Formats: sequence, C-alpha cells, structure tokens
Amino acid sequence: GRHVLRIVVSDLAGNQAEVSVHFIISADLDSTIADVNRSYSLGWIKTEKAKNWLIQEFNEIKKYQGKFGVRQKKLEEKQEKIMAQCLKKKSQAWCEKKLKHYDKMVYRLNQAHKRIITKRYQAILKKLEHYYKKQWLNQSAYDIIKADGEYLINKV
Repeated sequence: GRHVLRIVVSDLAGNQAEVSVHFIISADLDSTIADVNRSYSLGWIKTEKAKNWLIQEFNEIKKYQGKFGVRQKKLEEKQEKIMAQCLKKKSQAWCEKKLKHYDKMVYRLNQAHKRIITKRYQAILKKLEHYYKKQWLNQSAYDIIKADGEYLINKV
C-alpha cells in the first residue's frame, strides 16, 4: 500500500530539517514467491512442505492467469473481427447486436476470473493461517505472505 517515510534530523546547534518521501509497496506473484523463498532461507518458514505448498499454489495461479491472458487475447481478436465487419458497411443494428453480445461475454469471463482467483488466494490465506497455528512459520513470514495475499486479492 501507500506509505510515507518521514525523516527529521537536527544538529548540535539545534538546526532541524525534515523530509517526507511518499512511496508505494506493491506485490505480484513473483515477488510473493520470492518472499516465500526468502522466508524459508531465513528460517521463518520452518518446514519445506509449507514452503513448497505455498510456491506451488502461487505458481498455479500464475499458470491460470497465463491461460486467462490467452482467452483475453482471443476475445480481443474477436472484437477486432467484429469491428472490421462493421467497417465493411454492415448495418448499425447488426454491429450493436454483435458488440452487445461481445461485451456480455467479456463481462462474464472477467467476473468468473475474479471469483476463481479470489477463491484461490483465500484458500492460500486459510492454509497459511493453519501453518502458522501449527508453528510451521513464524509471525514475520505469516505477516509478509498474508499482506502479499491480501494485496493481490484487492488487485484482482
């Protein structure tokens, strides 16, 4: 999320200066997987089973998103085809009907994608909490990976 780093310094004469820096911390699947690996290498994730499961689940989401991207590209190609037909002097009614159908299809696909991805992330967070309760990972690993997952859910 958004953060502000505020630094205030002073010297022995009492002079003071202040500066604030605004920045955003974001996560993606690659950075989240890197956080899992780093947490394991630091000993924050205590079992290889937990590390491997988390990485596998995040990689499965990456794979699904790749397939979704292919579907999106096909839909864009379909829209271009419809638009090309419209430019060939099809009737306005024909174009509106085809584009309305296309828009509904895209909307449904996007909604299904959001539901699927959100459920996958929620399942990961639930299992992460289970691993934390079993003490297979410490508070630091839990907090980092949980924050990544929640950010990714909100970004869907």
